[in-house]
Amino acid sequence: MRLEKPLAYRTLEGDWLCPPCWQRGGTPGSVYYPLDLHRINHPACRGCGERVRPAPESLPDPCAFCGIIAGAEPVEWVVRPDFWPDTVAFLPLEPVTEGHCLIAPKVHVRDFADEPEVFAVTARRAAELMRWSARPMNVITTKGRDAGQEVMHLHLHLIPREKGDGLRLLNRRKT
Repeated sequence: MRLEKPLAYRTLEGDWLCPPCWQRGGTPGSVYYPLDLHRINHPACRGCGERVRPAPESLPDPCAFCGIIAGAEPVEWVVRPDFWPDTVAFLPLEPVTEGHCLIAPKVHVRDFADEPEVFAVTARRAAELMRWSARPMNVITTKGRDAGQEVMHLHLHLIPREKGDGLRLLNRRKT
């Protein structure tokens, strides 16, 4: 979800400013970044002290993966959140093979077509993780419910394979 107007701005030092205080000049020499909706935890503006609260209709639906990344949901980590600055890896609730894991960006992106640069970073991290294993592996991602996407947060499945495992990922139509 993209907003035309940011809800708040974050400095490199970690402070927050609401849009009116930022427009009044902020802090000279500071760089500000628009606040991402999925990372908002109602920070206080350093300028006026008001809490930044988005309008309820502007908030996205809750995202299970954003909850996991924020530490609000329990998960078994494959790559801890502090290892990579942009991506995490964890075990799915229902793995299809032993060693099946998920790679997801720390920022909320709906699918691989939503933000190509975020997808590229996530795919690169998946490739790095696959280098740690000599096992044959599939890497899979989806776009949209009709394609099988259940969590609307970009993620890649790393699925270790072995001969005769019985797992069929591509169903070819018979002609």
